[in-house]
Amino acid sequence: MQKRDEWFDLLAYLSVCAKEMYIDPQIYAPLRLLTVMQRLLALLADEQMSAADSAFLAELQQELAENRSLLLQDRAAFGAYLDRLVEKIAVHNFA
Repeated sequence: MQKRDEWFDLLAYLSVCAKEMYIDPQIYAPLRLLTVMQRLLALLADEQMSAADSAFLAELQQELAENRSLLLQDRAAFGAYLDRLVEKIAVHNFA
């Protein structure tokens, strides 16, 4: 798939998510946003960046895959994971 197609596919997904978030129970919103993060990480995998950034993004991708199902198993653990995720990204961005 070409880069343009991937970006437009993501835009389409976001528009559908916006509609679903309007209709679906509020608790689904974090899962939709984590899916967007996973898709962005996949797009970023093709970009040139430092080894540290590449490693960080690969680690994020792995963590997202491992933790997104927490919502269905343990909402409190899912909330704690989201807190750690926000902190981790902030520390990486502003370090």
